[in-house]
Amino acid sequence: MGLPDFEHFDSSMGSWTRTSPAEFKDLNAATTNWFDMEDSDLGMDPTGKYRMTGVNRSMMEKALTQQLPGFTSGDLGGFYLEKARQAV
Repeated sequence: MGLPDFEHFDSSMGSWTRTSPAEFKDLNAATTNWFDMEDSDLGMDPTGKYRMTGVNRSMMEKALTQQLPGFTSGDLGGFYLEKARQAV
C-alpha cells in the first residue's frame, strides 16, 4: 500500500501503526557492546609479584546473563537462537 503524502494521511489506513523491520547485524556486531567494560582490579597474579587489571570471565558472564533474555525475545536474537537450536 505504501505511505501516502502527509496531507492525504488517514489514520484508518494504519500506515503509522506498522513497525519498521529490524536492522540485520551479524551476531558479533549485535552483541559486542555488551562486553565494553572498564578494567578493574583483579588482584595479584598467581606468583604474587604483579597486580592484575582487566575483565575476567565472571564479569563477562554477568553481562551476558543480564542482556540475553531481552536479546532473545527480539527479532534478531530470536533468529540467532533458532539458528543455534537447528545447529544442535
